[in-house]
Amino acid sequence: MDVWSKYGLEAIPVAPEPHIVQPGETIWHIARLYKLPGDIRKTVDIIRELNGLWGPDGPRLQAGQMLKVPETNPNEWALAVQKAWAKAR
Repeated sequence: MDVWSKYGLEAIPVAPEPHIVQPGETIWHIARLYKLPGDIRKTVDIIRELNGLWGPDGPRLQAGQMLKVPETNPNEWALAVQKAWAKAR
């Protein structure tokens, strides 16, 4: 099961601009910057999925690395949820 269906969506809206990793940043720090409603672990999972950051030791981020991050605009999320509901009916 992928992250999207785990949260009831076909796809997670992606922000138009990537996040550029700064020295010392962790995925948890980045997730707090782009936190979605609910548990912070959901945002961490989404960032990992968007960027293929799954591994036994967790993601290894490099300064300067560009990461796709979830859209934080509520209107984009509302549209994604509406599409999911329409498809489910």
